[in-house]
Amino acid sequence: MIDRDGWLATPHIPPDYGGAADPHFTPVSPHLLQRPVLDTLRDTVARAAGRTMFDDGTRTMTYGEILRTTGHLVRMLRAAPGPPGPVGLLLPGGAAYLVAALACLGVGRPCVLLDAQVPHERNETLIRETGTTLLLVEAASGAHATAAEVPRLAIDAAFVAAGPEAAPENRLDLDAPAFILCTSGSTGRPKAIVHSQRTMLHRVAVNIDAIHIGPDDRGLGIESPATLGGIITHLAFPLVGASLQTFNLKRHGFRGLFDIVHSRPITNLRASPSLLRTIMQLPGAAAALARVRNVTTYGEPLLRSDLALLFAGLPKGCRILSFYGSTESCGTVWYARQADDFDPLRVPAGVLMFDTEAMIVDDDGASCPSGSVGELVIRSRYNALGEWRDGGCVPGRLLSDPRDPAKRIYHTGDMARRTADGVFVVLGRKDRMVKINGQRVEPAEIETALRHSPHVLQAAVVPRRQGDQVTLLAFVVLRPGPDAGQEEALRAMLRNAFPTFMLPSRIVALATLPLLPSGKPDIQTLLKTV
Repeated sequence: MIDRDGWLATPHIPPDYGGAADPHFTPVSPHLLQRPVLDTLRDTVARAAGRTMFDDGTRTMTYGEILRTTGHLVRMLRAAPGPPGPVGLLLPGGAAYLVAALACLGVGRPCVLLDAQVPHERNETLIRETGTTLLLVEAASGAHATAAEVPRLAIDAAFVAAGPEAAPENRLDLDAPAFILCTSGSTGRPKAIVHSQRTMLHRVAVNIDAIHIGPDDRGLGIESPATLGGIITHLAFPLVGASLQTFNLKRHGFRGLFDIVHSRPITNLRASPSLLRTIMQLPGAAAALARVRNVTTYGEPLLRSDLALLFAGLPKGCRILSFYGSTESCGTVWYARQADDFDPLRVPAGVLMFDTEAMIVDDDGASCPSGSVGELVIRSRYNALGEWRDGGCVPGRLLSDPRDPAKRIYHTGDMARRTADGVFVVLGRKDRMVKINGQRVEPAEIETALRHSPHVLQAAVVPRRQGDQVTLLAFVVLRPGPDAGQEEALRAMLRNAFPTFMLPSRIVALATLPLLPSGKPDIQTLLKTV
């Protein structure tokens, strides 16, 4: 339904979002958004106290242990030194991270989601700019040296306080700032985006309902919990009584990942297309993922070439779900099918999440008709609250809707088009779509061609602007084998596939493709290599 201003609204989407319906599944959306996280978790623990909630490969923690440990940490936080304010979580993923986030809700302080494995300088900047007043660090880590002026509290999620513990009470309003997520900085300086429990639970509910997560499921999370996709994973499975296997890919590598999956079969795999692209090309991937029933991708576009790779290596009947959105805004969801023909290059971003509206606008801000390309704008009461600056939440780029202040409007910066039946196809970042010799060039098209080469494992094509001139740089990770002639073979392949204005000025071979915590290619680091 499109209103008179041009907003497309989808008030209700069936919980299967185009996937196979499950008559035994009860959607969580109607009630999950109305209750604090700790209240829902207490109810789950009442049903599943002895069931394993988290497994990081070396230890497991049950639902009851998680809740008791959270209560213990709440008391430690109340006694911690320093003024009130945001608490920084400088911890590895897994049980410790979830316990810390829950404990912050229990003392009524927003938490800043940090990644203990990114460069020290980035965390120093984020701690300073968010006004973090207390850091939670892993007892055995070297994080004690970070931000020496900020008090820190060392914790270890393996401890469980002896004896019965009072379940922690929620101390934050559902709509108050609760989670501060720092964007990847893939298009510039990172921003600190603020979510309430309710806006975060909207994403969690969409994931649970779309995937039909239930108590018998075992999810695998390999993304950093400091990203939106990572924290959703850390919340979604525990809130319905499922188990979550977490894995530190940076520490243990892909071979360690397969060892874990072989010994602890999973039903749900969640990762960015960049990570999945690598996983599916490794020997033994098909055997390791033989019991997976659902793969969820997020963080970047899912390409049709990715889809072919996934369907070739996943068990028959496994469903592939693609989420589109951003740290700031709601988005779309789509169950990918091999027969989809919405775009020759990409899987469609899909249909709108529930209680979300969208519009495609031209350069003047006017609504575009169906089929026209423009910038995607999203309106919802479940968009992020704003940005964290100077110790508080400000609107930033999230604009209040003048007709309904409860809703916030976000200009995504993504170019997209909408089909007549309400399916969105996102074509890429507005600032990545460049014009060369007056022709629009999409770097993703060149990346796809490079990945089709038998010589290439990974590829990223980046525009470089020098004054008024725009050139393309291609970065590739080559397959093991003789290097001689591989780059020239790639140049010849591209010359046969594209007109001259689409050819990269350089092809740079790297040992690895640098990735941001979200799994996206790190554009700024790539540009510094040339």
